[in-house]
Amino acid sequence: MPDLEAILLARIDRAWAVGWQPRELVRHVRRTTSALATQLVALATRADHAVRVDQAIDARWVEQVAELGARTMSTRDGWLSRWSEHYSRDDLTVGRAVGAVLELLTRLPVLDVLIPPPGSPPASRVRGLPVDSPGDDPVLRRVRKLLAKAESTSDEHEADSLTAKAHELMTKHAIDQALVDGPEPSDLPCTVRVPIDAPYVDAKSLLLQVIAEGQRCRAIFHPRLDLSSVIGHAGDLRAVELVFTSLLVQAQHALAARAGAAGGHTRTRSYRAAFYVSFARRIGERLAAVTATVLAEVDDGEHLPVLQAREVAVVAAFDERYGESLTSTAIRGGHDALGHAHGRQAADAAVRVRCDHDVGAPCGPPRTYPQIANPYYRKGSERRRLLACLGTRSHPGPRPPGRSAPSRAR
Repeated sequence: MPDLEAILLARIDRAWAVGWQPRELVRHVRRTTSALATQLVALATRADHAVRVDQAIDARWVEQVAELGARTMSTRDGWLSRWSEHYSRDDLTVGRAVGAVLELLTRLPVLDVLIPPPGSPPASRVRGLPVDSPGDDPVLRRVRKLLAKAESTSDEHEADSLTAKAHELMTKHAIDQALVDGPEPSDLPCTVRVPIDAPYVDAKSLLLQVIAEGQRCRAIFHPRLDLSSVIGHAGDLRAVELVFTSLLVQAQHALAARAGAAGGHTRTRSYRAAFYVSFARRIGERLAAVTATVLAEVDDGEHLPVLQAREVAVVAAFDERYGESLTSTAIRGGHDALGHAHGRQAADAAVRVRCDHDVGAPCGPPRTYPQIANPYYRKGSERRRLLACLGTRSHPGPRPPGRSAPSRAR
């Protein structure tokens, strides 16, 4: 099957050229096709990697290929035949799997290149985090430890204080970095992609969006791929990934803990969807309150304008990339009153503010979700809003009324 091997490797190479990464590609195949096709793509990815020994390969790329599992099969010429024989697959079964994979690879959408693909020149410009981005920052280490404790404890009061402390540390760290950089940030906004795993991807993407906004970033959900792209400065993006992972775990624990209390009702999709939606909305309010508290403590007229200048740069990059392609659509489910109440309670338990400052919100579940393009995100509108705040000591105005629905790419 040498011809099929060559065709598969050519399609894999094209996937790298249009922005896909090994981890994302295997996940996408797993979501949309069969386990057999997933095995085949993982093997083809390793075979592609094996023939690039003389090429420059980013260390993050090597790490992702290593995640695909141990090399239990040689990737030398003839790997497709050996794979077929190893799993006792007949030619017809192999042909169907290859056909499904080739069709999927042919129809892959173009993504932003976040990591230089194999063989790219060292100076290739990508939108992802820089290679020398400080992933082992001391503050992030402290935040990671706090969030890990919050996930593992069964005491809700301890969990909420740990999460609030982590967000407080990240906000203060962002202020310190902003003051070092001055009015002109030293780093350009970059992008990360975050997988949003089923079920309830709409509500989970909304959670990521409100966390990103709380860290002065912007997020957009790609519904066909169950991925979200987040744009921001490198340190803020790492904070977003940490907090999202932690709060998602805490939400899942809280949902499981309430399963016994509410009986069989908690097994309905409507209840669970409402729980996640309410949790996400309330988390946005609580994180905003923590940020307001930190800013109030350091309010000397110097910190807020510098932070806003960094956010202006993020909004400009977001508008340039997605400005005219944004829509807000309805979140499926999420109208169960009990699920909404429990989700709000869980969010209050996840992040508790250290002072009386809080953001009010209606107690009932949201009744409607806008399905039209969100005018708040039209090109230039948010940039003008933020620029108008520069040089003042007031906090930017309230969030737009349509934020209950996650921003999506068309």
